[in-house]
Amino acid sequence: MIFDQLKPYLWLIKIGTVVAILITAIWWWNNFIDGQQQIGYDKAAGEYQIKLDKQKDAALETERGWKDKWEGAVNERTETEKQLAVARDAATAADDRLRRTTSDFRQRLSSASAEACRSAAETAAGLLGECSERYRKVAAAASGHLADIDQCEVACPWSK
Repeated sequence: MIFDQLKPYLWLIKIGTVVAILITAIWWWNNFIDGQQQIGYDKAAGEYQIKLDKQKDAALETERGWKDKWEGAVNERTETEKQLAVARDAATAADDRLRRTTSDFRQRLSSASAEACRSAAETAAGLLGECSERYRKVAAAASGHLADIDQCEVACPWSK
């Protein structure tokens, strides 16, 4: 009855059913592929985040190392400044003593004998030679330190 009336349209129903099945299969396949892509994306994003975290940790560790070196250099420089201040004070005191000794020496020369003057001149010449030698050593050391500073400025451009 009803099926007899539908017989001429049966081929359309079969084609419609096949089309509906195909559309459903395509929709399912598309969702399956999207899910697989999302899984792949999530995995890649996770791996990227792990690598990024490792690089951030490495950068922080490097920065900590630089900071520690910087603080060490600053502390060393502060200690050196303290030592230089002590050395400057000692040199000033020695210079004052030398000035007094020189003044006393000049006053005694006027009343000294010729032999005493010759002996004093010989001693003064010896002291002048020693001073000259020490001056050359200090100048050579200063030149070496200046060369070290120049080398550091070239090797460490961020220190300028």
